[in-house]
Amino acid sequence: MKKALVVFLALAMIAGVFADEPVAEASVATFSGNASVTWGVDLDEERTGFKNDVGADLKVTLVKEGEKVTSGEGVWAELKIKTEGLQINNAAIEKGTASLEEAKIHFGPAAYVGIKAGDTTVGEFKAPRINDSNDVKVPNVGADRSQGIVIGYSAGDIFSINADFRSVEKYDNDYAAALDVTSKPISGLTLKAGASFGFESFFESADYLKSLAADDFIATVEERMAFGGSAAYKMNIGDNGMYIEPGIGYVNTVKDIVGADPAQPAVWSMSKGQMTFGFVFGLNGDDAADSAHFMPKAKAGVSVATLLDFDAVRTYNDAGTVTAAPGAIPLYVDFFTGTKLVDGLAASAFVYLDDLTSVYDGQAKTAKMSGLSVGLGAKYAVKVNELTITPNAGFTLDSDTSEIDASNNTSATDVNLKIGADLAGLINNTTFSVLYTGGPFSKDVTTTAGTAETVEANKKGTIDFTVKISF
Repeated sequence: MKKALVVFLALAMIAGVFADEPVAEASVATFSGNASVTWGVDLDEERTGFKNDVGADLKVTLVKEGEKVTSGEGVWAELKIKTEGLQINNAAIEKGTASLEEAKIHFGPAAYVGIKAGDTTVGEFKAPRINDSNDVKVPNVGADRSQGIVIGYSAGDIFSINADFRSVEKYDNDYAAALDVTSKPISGLTLKAGASFGFESFFESADYLKSLAADDFIATVEERMAFGGSAAYKMNIGDNGMYIEPGIGYVNTVKDIVGADPAQPAVWSMSKGQMTFGFVFGLNGDDAADSAHFMPKAKAGVSVATLLDFDAVRTYNDAGTVTAAPGAIPLYVDFFTGTKLVDGLAASAFVYLDDLTSVYDGQAKTAKMSGLSVGLGAKYAVKVNELTITPNAGFTLDSDTSEIDASNNTSATDVNLKIGADLAGLINNTTFSVLYTGGPFSKDVTTTAGTAETVEANKKGTIDFTVKISF
């Protein structure tokens, strides 16, 4: 009864805020279930056993998602409130809360002042990739202050500009400002640029800190200024959903460093920055789906991406002398056929390399340090009358090497493997499966002063036979 009362109170509150928006209803959003039994063999322990799994899902929508927005012209105040909708999921209430999306005072059609909390950081950009599970991006930079206002002006897609002036919460004299400009001059092209500035606290400036007694002196590193920019362009090719999407982003910071010695002046230090780049050749538009084992959900196509930290420094040994070298240059390559390129086939692959420049030079005896990850997965559904047979397989290989010179090095290799097949259509709503899971098959080699030591650890894995009923 208490749960029902909570539901009706929630309905009443939302109705009061939104009037007829969103609309209350009672409909089943999801009703599904499954049950399975698996008999498996552990090849390493030489043991067998059963495992049962059951699941059921009932989701009822009571209120559809919606929003309420004030309107006006000239000088007017905008308030936008949004709800994701109210649902009951297996007797538990979920969603249904209202959130404030916008709070602005408009001055004509283009200018406004926003009074909602925000931030004073700039620059975050994620390189375009078909696989988003492992983000390759440059971060937001700048002194982050959340409380305050934003002054904005929008000229449609030509450009929009936002100037934030914010502080920490309440009375600490700790302010920061940020400026963001976005332009979409042509279809598919997005340009962004931004800068952030953190003001010194009025009562804890560098001069104030240096005036303190040695015992009270505070060493600080403040991210005083930061800036960043990005450009991304998505261009469609033909009418079959193919497209190309290059994108590049860069961020940089200027730090204000007050050292541990009060007699030394504060130093402003500018970093070299970080940059990310990605390129996508897309197939079949946004045909996103799961491939076989080890492969995350991805869009159909191929992508290449990298992330560069220009301040990173590696060291290597050259004739007994430790020397500095530029930071690593990683490479991320992803490929996925999607589900439409070949009927019934879904195949994907990835290659991730920690450092493209990690090539051993036998003459100079320089070090190499690299990590390589490779994965491949595929499944193919074959229809034979009423039956659908889907063989599937996938593997991953991870390899790490570190070489100081020809006589001192290490390497580690791990391989994981899955091979299986599904059979559907023999009995309605029922799938029969067999799956072999092997690994990790690992091999570690450590060479010290020319003497190699090898350690292998190979797991034979498991074989599982499963019957699953579901709808």
